[in-house]
Amino acid sequence: MAQKLLYTSQPFFFTQPTVLAAMAALYGVDTAPPETARVLELGCASGGTPC
Repeated sequence: MAQKLLYTSQPFFFTQPTVLAAMAALYGVDTAPPETARVLELGCASGGTPC
């Protein structure tokens, strides 16, 4: 059955490093600068969340 389901591949803007850094700042969390941060992205389905 799973082979018959089509998945759309759309990026999720809220997983981009700049957005995550902004959210962390709102909660008082210090982060690495998004421009130089290393990001390990683990995906599933069609992998539609490129940074």
